[in-house]
Amino acid sequence: MTIKKLLISFITLVFVSFAFSADANELPKTLEYKLNLRIDYGTKKLYGKCEITISNETNQPMGTVPVLLYRLLSVKNVENENSVPLPFNQEVVSISDWEEIQVNFIEISLIKMLSPGEQRKIELEYEGYLFGYSAEGWRFVKDHIDKNFTIIRTDGFGYPVIGYPNERDMMIIVQEQYDYLINITVPNEMIVVTAGKLIDRTKTDDETTFIFRSKKPSWRIDIAISDYQTFEKGENKFYYFAPDSLGAQKVMNALKASYELYTSWFGPLDSFQGFTIIEVPEGYSSQKDVTAIILSAENFKPTIDMHTIYHEIAHSWNVTNLDTQPCRFESEGFAQFLQYLLLEKLDDKVNAVSEAA
Repeated sequence: MTIKKLLISFITLVFVSFAFSADANELPKTLEYKLNLRIDYGTKKLYGKCEITISNETNQPMGTVPVLLYRLLSVKNVENENSVPLPFNQEVVSISDWEEIQVNFIEISLIKMLSPGEQRKIELEYEGYLFGYSAEGWRFVKDHIDKNFTIIRTDGFGYPVIGYPNERDMMIIVQEQYDYLINITVPNEMIVVTAGKLIDRTKTDDETTFIFRSKKPSWRIDIAISDYQTFEKGENKFYYFAPDSLGAQKVMNALKASYELYTSWFGPLDSFQGFTIIEVPEGYSSQKDVTAIILSAENFKPTIDMHTIYHEIAHSWNVTNLDTQPCRFESEGFAQFLQYLLLEKLDDKVNAVSEAA
């Protein structure tokens, strides 16, 4: 495609996106999220209950709340903060423009309108199965329930996410900033890991309940469950699979060196509380939250270079984007350039930047 055609396509996309955003339904903001999960590994079934505190930050009253769940998770009950049942409809639909991706779309009636500036709580009880979207084309979204490894994330809609089933709302999700409290009950041999701070752990004869509280407001909740090994270094925590102990040490050194170099260039992070590094199997991709990095297993091999950890740490210095549908080039291009620059600065990979370009 020529530069002229590329520019015309981009301008057309901008105007279409603007027009779509202007006509789209406004969403309530999520202020606080409380999530209770229980996993039955015998049936591979997930049982969940969540309480979402929402706020109407628009200038129009709201009568309904749209919610998205994985297509095989169904809502059993919805109530308000006074335990009054709220009417709701649910239907498995495709996300607009992503026809192969299906979600359970739930519309909840608030009965009483939510006025501008008003806050309210809604409680949803749901259950079902989770198999991810890798077969549908989202090859990294392999969220599922399994004794060897379980992962539940925003990407797989393993818990209720406020939004309509369209591409616009998929982009707006990343602009949410809320605190969360998670209770999750699993068999005793399992270890649960999240980006939050572990504040309690209680055991019975067969099960353990882990309780986490967010360290900082975030737009996502990531939960990984496995037979993890762990160690701490300063403010950072590392959760890794037993065969990858040497790789975990290498990741730790790369994390420390890259954080110190970025800090010297861009300044210290606000209210820094360390990172939680969570290993996931190969093929699950790596991604970053405000206090955690999910790192795929290939990055723990002793012979691999550390460009992925350099990339994910760089995102900590992303400039806040005020656009309703931000261009990912600004954040991903920034982090990708820095990953190659650090290969030169820290790992003596001469000409890494120019070769990548």
